[in-house]
Amino acid sequence: MIDRICFFVWIFNEGVTMLPERQCKFNFLFVSILLFFTNISITVASTCQLYSQKKLSQIVLNELRAENFICQNSNEILLTFDDGPSPAFTKDILNELKMRELRAIFFISTRNLDSKFNRQAFQNADLVKYTFNQGHIIASHGHQHNAYDLRIDVMGNVLEQGYSALDRQREIKLSYDLLNEVLPDGRFVFQQPLFFRFPYGRGAKPSQNEMKILANRYSIAPGTFLEQLQDYWQVSEPLQSIYKFGFMHLGWNHDSGDSTSTNSKSRPTIENKVKFIKLNVKNFCFSQQTKVALFHDTKSITHQTIGSLIDVANCLDLRFIKPNDLFLKSDLLENGILLGEESNLRNGISFAQVNQNEKVDYTPITYSKDQIPHVDHILNSNTKLCISTYTNKTYGQCEGVDSICFNGNWYSKNDVIIKKGCQR
Repeated sequence: MIDRICFFVWIFNEGVTMLPERQCKFNFLFVSILLFFTNISITVASTCQLYSQKKLSQIVLNELRAENFICQNSNEILLTFDDGPSPAFTKDILNELKMRELRAIFFISTRNLDSKFNRQAFQNADLVKYTFNQGHIIASHGHQHNAYDLRIDVMGNVLEQGYSALDRQREIKLSYDLLNEVLPDGRFVFQQPLFFRFPYGRGAKPSQNEMKILANRYSIAPGTFLEQLQDYWQVSEPLQSIYKFGFMHLGWNHDSGDSTSTNSKSRPTIENKVKFIKLNVKNFCFSQQTKVALFHDTKSITHQTIGSLIDVANCLDLRFIKPNDLFLKSDLLENGILLGEESNLRNGISFAQVNQNEKVDYTPITYSKDQIPHVDHILNSNTKLCISTYTNKTYGQCEGVDSICFNGNWYSKNDVIIKKGCQR
């Protein structure tokens, strides 16, 4: 309780550091009386620590206090970053996350790893390895940043028709192969989980105007937008294509806005930064749901505010979660933010349940040649069995029908892990 009062006094006095313990106790009665008579209600965490960018965080917190802002929903947030890596920004963002012991998902645009198109390809490849070794999930954002299905603007003008089946397959495979090349010997493909995110979300997240055209293209029955969207998830050719590579699709329900024209400036002003942080934390607090937050590690505004944004969010009692926790959030599954084949989703849920209470080890992951998980080594190791909740039977390595057991987890028979590990 004293810590919480310390924070109140700290905000009240607009200080930069926490008050000494003796002064906190001295002011305890004063602040208690102040809160009682003014009926002030402020939602903050019991511990509110500012790790970096303290002056920026101070300005934001003072403005929120002046607005009498109250965070009505103590939501959980997963941080995700698209379009990277960026030699200018990614490593600094990683250091901010490490300082706060947070894990995120980085959706890599693999054109950045292709030396034919990017002069910094080798430097970018090292950044992907560094990100992976820091314990974050490396995911695919496709190769080129093009829509995988129909994309139209608000005026109804067609911007992109989406890839043909052949081009789509080639793009996914190229991205998959490049990530396997950067993280070889199973380090990419054996991640739990394995994620893909379509550029612009097209392929999983069409707009209402786009759905009117897609319903005809995919022979989707008439209905409400949500009804048709659920049908679209079952027949979307882009989704079916990524499933064949063992991917699940992760969308988002919180757009940070770091790609808007205002926030895309190379040198954002202090006013831009404050407004950006306030807008995001307020939206984090809006509506009770797990937030999958979309940022870009290629944007200067994110690079210059992410540490402060996280600290302010923590001060408002918001909580940041690990990637595996997604599978325990039913709202993400129900709303189509997380999409995948049933067997992969079941496997993700089981994996998350087993690991949800384990303390996360934030020690950077490193591999020697003997430690790299080659498939042959995995098959010869002491593997775990799988128990089917449907048949109540136990299955061994590479056993099963539609779902196949591999190292104690269930996978689709078409999953790339099964095809490689079980030589199917």
